[in-house]
Amino acid sequence: MTDYAPELRLGCYEVNQVTSRRLWLAFGIIPTGVSKSSYERDMVYLEFDENDLIRRFTNVTTVTRRTDGAAQWAVSGQWRCAAATVNGERLSEETLKQLSVRIKGDQWRALQRNPFLFDGHIYIHAKQRPPGFSLMEKKGPEKRRQAYGVISLRGDTMEICYAPERYERRPLRFESSPGSGNYWFVWTRELP
Repeated sequence: MTDYAPELRLGCYEVNQVTSRRLWLAFGIIPTGVSKSSYERDMVYLEFDENDLIRRFTNVTTVTRRTDGAAQWAVSGQWRCAAATVNGERLSEETLKQLSVRIKGDQWRALQRNPFLFDGHIYIHAKQRPPGFSLMEKKGPEKRRQAYGVISLRGDTMEICYAPERYERRPLRFESSPGSGNYWFVWTRELP
């Protein structure tokens, strides 16, 4: 394995560094019809379950750093909010029903307008301890909002805790106490 992020249970192989492209094409692992520039690489991303068995995998030609690319792939999909605490206050069940996001690549999109989420880009930093991420709003009336936090991924459950940029630093634990300014969400993947 080329790289592994144990906290996220994600691994990757840099295939075109492991063996010849022709051999892997024979096995049908590498996408065909791809013309690569010198900084692209063929990657296989793997997601493991709690028993270290492969849960799912994919292959991709990418320029993204290895484990960060695996993390971006692993969180892609549509997510519904299962629990949320903002600045120490739990959000109501009615509010939770209105919170959902769609992640595709580095795009983070809130599916309904609400005061707790914004549309933008998500960048996952799988090598940070604990694994972190940053959110940046696509556009805003004055200045684009940013948020920094920690992320945990366990199968179809994603937990994030972040603080808007006005706070001193990103949270290092999954908690939101009064006055902390932290936004703590537990998301479940909506399966197709």
